[in-house]
Amino acid sequence: MRDTIKNLLNDHREKHSYFQIENFIIGCQGSDWFQYRQCLREIKARWETLEMLKEDLILMQIPKPSKFRFFVKSDRMKKRIMKRREARKISSLTENISEVEREIKKLINLALKLKKSIGDIDDEKREALEADSWYQKARKMAAVDIMVHGGISKQTMDFILSLPKEDLKNILLEIRHVKPETILQIE
Repeated sequence: MRDTIKNLLNDHREKHSYFQIENFIIGCQGSDWFQYRQCLREIKARWETLEMLKEDLILMQIPKPSKFRFFVKSDRMKKRIMKRREARKISSLTENISEVEREIKKLINLALKLKKSIGDIDDEKREALEADSWYQKARKMAAVDIMVHGGISKQTMDFILSLPKEDLKNILLEIRHVKPETILQIE
């Protein structure tokens, strides 16, 4: 049974697939700016995790001081079990480090691609990107609501009403005259 489980677990991936990272963690964010920001959040979180995992691995590999004492049979059994547990913990930490490094590499590649698209960022550009990204998010929310419900939901309308008045006017005009499929770039 142990071998069967080991063979099955060879197909298991503890962390996210590239498809999942690209389409659901980053890609679902909307604009390039929001995607880039999400990449940076994900990189930061994984980098901090990676540093802790590496420290944990180092701590696990530090030899424990041995105490000279007479071991009865149950003490030897406990010691063997503890050694196996430590070996599994080291193996798990090593695998986690590898997976987190894999995810970080993917996220860095996505971030660099998005950064190339966005260009250099100063405070003025950041504010413009923020405003446009929220505007685009509101447009898409309205388009989805119209496709799914035939009108704009209260939640989406509350979101739209939070935008500057000029954006609010533009979105409401656009929704009246443009098909939702066009806004969502499905058509």
